[in-house]
Amino acid sequence: MPKIIKILVKNNSGAEVFIDDLGISIPDSSERDLIIEFDLEELNKSEDLQNHVSSGDLIINDGLNDLDIPTALAHLAVESEWSDYEPGAPVVDSTTGMPAFEDPVSGETLGLEVIEIPCGRHNSTVKNQYLRTVGGIPMNITGVPLPYNATLVYFTVSNGKDTESWTAQVRKNGNTTIEDSLGLDNAWENHSIIQNENFYEGDRIQVYLNGTGTYPLVRLYFRRRY
Repeated sequence: MPKIIKILVKNNSGAEVFIDDLGISIPDSSERDLIIEFDLEELNKSEDLQNHVSSGDLIINDGLNDLDIPTALAHLAVESEWSDYEPGAPVVDSTTGMPAFEDPVSGETLGLEVIEIPCGRHNSTVKNQYLRTVGGIPMNITGVPLPYNATLVYFTVSNGKDTESWTAQVRKNGNTTIEDSLGLDNAWENHSIIQNENFYEGDRIQVYLNGTGTYPLVRLYFRRRY
């Protein structure tokens, strides 16, 4: 099964380097992610790229480390199976070994594992306040930190009556900026499966109820982002 790959090329020559058979140049002391611009087959066949790497003019980085020349050339000589990769097909992240896929909604590479953050209030009248999480802790006090970069992909809200309207606002890190939101309008529940808001490792997720609800319950679902 293919892995997620990066081919970052860095100019180490002290002058602009031209890769003629790819039709590009790399300015001095700059870098470029070639995998975004070219098919792997094109990079495999680029003799000019390989020659510049062999001479030391260009350094290849795999997304984590600068590679020595033999390793860099091997990194460029990727197997033909890479050319068969299509968006949405499952892949394996090369750093964690975890399954992932390219999400067509967000355009991000997301893991299969899901982080669920539930929150709510055990109260018949909840008005314009932060919801609570595990142990009844108000989310504005601590919030729920993300262990890694993640993207909000699913979102549900529910209420104890079908006669009230309110909005769940997703905030983070003690800020009042609304990162994402979902509301209900005189309904028991509402849900969305097309969220695509990005959050980052260490972000403390907080949910604020804007309006008035009865025993409100909110569930956020995140996927790891690579």
